[in-house]
Amino acid sequence: MKQTLYHGAVSGLLAGLAASIFNEAYCQALIVDFTSVFTWLNLLAVCVFSCVLASLGYFFFAKWVKKGTDSWFNAIFLIISFITFFAAIFK
Repeated sequence: MKQTLYHGAVSGLLAGLAASIFNEAYCQALIVDFTSVFTWLNLLAVCVFSCVLASLGYFFFAKWVKKGTDSWFNAIFLIISFITFFAAIFK
């Protein structure tokens, strides 16, 4: 479990770094400012939280399903991602 949390935290930090760089490039290219909505620290925190949450979900799912864990978890993760995407659009 410690290794799972470590992988989630590291991937979250890397995702947060990439999101911050993309946000900065996006803001510079379109001359917009999103600092009133979120800061780079909020962006980093959301990335770390979501990656650690996903890694914990994978850990517990792997304990429950012994065979084909990757395929099933990826399919469930895809479905949850689509649901949250469409829920945000059609609310």
